[in-house]
Amino acid sequence: MQRRYKLFLLLTLLSFKVFSQNPSLCPAYNGSVLITQPDGSTLEVVGKGNSVISYTETTDGYTLLKNSEGIYEYAIQDLQGEMNPSGIKAHNTANRSNVEAVTLQNIPKMIRMSENSSQLRSSLPPGKHYDGAAAQFPTKGKRKVLLILMEFPNLPATIPASEFVKFMNEPGFSGTGSFRDYYLENSNGQLDLDADVMGWYMAKNNYQVYGNTSGNTAAVPLVAEAVDAAEAAGVDFSKYDNNNDGKVDAVIIIHSGLGAEQGSQLQYIWSHRWSLSGTSKRTYDSVVISDYSINPEKRSWGMVGIGVMTHEFGHLLGLPDLYDTKNAGEGIGEWGLMGSCGWLNSENTPCHMEAWSKSYLGWINPTVIDTDGAYMLDTFSTTKMTYRINTPNPSEYFLLENRQKIGFDTYLKGSGMAVFHINEDKTNTWPLFNSVNGDVNDEGVALIQADGLRHLEKKTNRSDAGDLFPGSKNKTELAPYTTPNTSNNMGDVTDLYFTDIKSINGKIYFNFYNAPKAKFDADKLSGCAPANVNLLNQSAATGKYLWNFKDGGTSKSRDTSHIYNQAGIYNTTMYLYIGNRIIDSAVKQITVYNKPVADFNFSISGNDVKASDLSSNATMWNWDMGNGTKLTGTSVNYNYKTNGKYNVTLTATNGGCSDTISKVVSILDYSVLLYPNPSSNGKKAILFISLDKPRKTSLTITNSIGANVMNMSNPEVFSDHVEYDISASKLGLAPGIYYIRMTAEDKSETLRWIVQE
Repeated sequence: MQRRYKLFLLLTLLSFKVFSQNPSLCPAYNGSVLITQPDGSTLEVVGKGNSVISYTETTDGYTLLKNSEGIYEYAIQDLQGEMNPSGIKAHNTANRSNVEAVTLQNIPKMIRMSENSSQLRSSLPPGKHYDGAAAQFPTKGKRKVLLILMEFPNLPATIPASEFVKFMNEPGFSGTGSFRDYYLENSNGQLDLDADVMGWYMAKNNYQVYGNTSGNTAAVPLVAEAVDAAEAAGVDFSKYDNNNDGKVDAVIIIHSGLGAEQGSQLQYIWSHRWSLSGTSKRTYDSVVISDYSINPEKRSWGMVGIGVMTHEFGHLLGLPDLYDTKNAGEGIGEWGLMGSCGWLNSENTPCHMEAWSKSYLGWINPTVIDTDGAYMLDTFSTTKMTYRINTPNPSEYFLLENRQKIGFDTYLKGSGMAVFHINEDKTNTWPLFNSVNGDVNDEGVALIQADGLRHLEKKTNRSDAGDLFPGSKNKTELAPYTTPNTSNNMGDVTDLYFTDIKSINGKIYFNFYNAPKAKFDADKLSGCAPANVNLLNQSAATGKYLWNFKDGGTSKSRDTSHIYNQAGIYNTTMYLYIGNRIIDSAVKQITVYNKPVADFNFSISGNDVKASDLSSNATMWNWDMGNGTKLTGTSVNYNYKTNGKYNVTLTATNGGCSDTISKVVSILDYSVLLYPNPSSNGKKAILFISLDKPRKTSLTITNSIGANVMNMSNPEVFSDHVEYDISASKLGLAPGIYYIRMTAEDKSETLRWIVQE
């Protein structure tokens, strides 16, 4: 039993193909393949992963392992996380017995090696990429490339070399284009490949010797044999050193038979890009031959398509894998060549590279947009049009492209605006590591899937019509508040908004807002009711606006004005809408005051004037005494030094509102004397009045309790000098104290008069 367990473990490790080195590989074909088991039975299987970590599953998701006889059984997992064959032979769903079906109810689907599995810990690659990963085939110009065909003694080629000449060079090959067509279209005519096809040449060994079950370096001798055979046939390798650096830029190998990437059939070679080194490296015609990619002759359905070859050639140009090389997710899936779209249309019509890859190769220069406005995106596959939107984090940005189902994008699962989130902290790990998208929660080139379902991260599928904007889910917004959103990888809000996304006649239209902020100015912040305030919108954003004047009034105009009829404090607010959501708001406090009504009265005593406020709605009082003197307060006292008429003005103020009233105050030059005082009741008392000019004068005498004892009811006009007899006996006054008040127009004098016996 111990011996059998070890055998199972060895077969498991070989089946999962966990290597200590790490070439660039294509993702597995995600369709099913019909295989024949050693006992003659057939089984429909699906391959998962890549040649570093690959799995084989039934069509309904049960993980499979081969037993010691090479027959697939359902995999099970022990408590230590180790995977082993269950001892139950796998069958297609329609061929399972009742007992088998009941047993499978207790076996989980999609079993994977546990992180704690000794199989995984002891065998995972260290992550460092192989030497020469950064070596690049020239990305521009008319360039020569060499394709060498190799067949095996026990697996001869079935497709003539002439078909591969067409495959590489013929315009419109297979309905959508050749290998050359693909790179001409993707580079917008900047890379024109001219392929020479050599072979078929016979390998020294049977195909199993070079297959993945023989180790990840097993294909290297086949490549060296191919180079040797081409040299023997007279190939001048110096023609394929396009940049004259002493190295052949790349050699492409096609081997007869199938590729391991279809159905995880590891007895075959898994297509990859790598390099010859050590004794396998060749030097012919004064140039070194090292960098290569290798692909199969055919698939289960017929001749191989250009898809996987274009993917591997992308590595030769210098690109990393953009599928999840750790097999937890799908990376960019079928939205870019360096993902898994090489399999589209039975591998005949690989989709375009996405914008990051094209930019990396120097084929496009995305336009940076940082200004709010309305934008249009033309078709990505026929133009170089791409937008880049930077974020506050300098290592993160977004790339926008318009993917339409034309050209090599014909077989995409959907059309619309593709939004890729780029994280240079991850992309810059290439070429040291080939794991740009190796973390489903922190990808270097991540498609923001419009429907928010994250099918790519969950390995639900490789693409669907809901991935792009607006897409099948009619997602017309991408913003901090949407799902998905525009936050950075740390979850920080970027304040980037894409709204009103729509597709019209193959073009994408959208509005963009970069950290939109509401801002406005008012021509006044205070005023008198009714106060007319003009409000000027200073927001850079071109969204929708709602003004709330806080008195019941509103407006949706960009700029507006409003009349405040009642006094009060109004927190006037402008709301900025992006789509149907309030993004920001701005507030200004508008203070409206009741307009004051100015009034006052005054009294004069000699040269002294007392003025008192009678205004309404006033909070501040400013007096101008008519001679340059300024005073403040509700009432003021002032002594004029010279006689005359003075225009006294009161300005009553309430906030920014004021009212003014003026009155004339006359300071006259006259005197009033009484002789004698005290005076006897029986003797004459004379009142001497001196005026500056004749004036209308009144005279009043009151006793000590304020009762009038004499009143000149009809004021008389006195001349400039008057002597007026007010003898007590004449007036019939008893002895006592009296008050004589004389008023000449607006000036008065009061004397105290003592009458004796």
